[in-house]
Amino acid sequence: MGCRVLPTVTMPLSLDEEARLYTTNAEREKYESLATLYGIVVALDYLERAYVRDSVTAAECVIILDLSAMH
Repeated sequence: MGCRVLPTVTMPLSLDEEARLYTTNAEREKYESLATLYGIVVALDYLERAYVRDSVTAAECVIILDLSAMH
């Protein structure tokens, strides 16, 4: 009553090819929006860390946030 090993099918894997995350334009737009949102969250996290460490003043934070809101 041992463990059965199922045969695996090996597909040729090319590390030079991009992995497609989507099949439709709606899915592509969703992933692009999620990537943009992730980038904003990461940038805000770095800005918050800089502010907590007193590397950036409150006035500089406001300027950075205003400039980022323009784009």
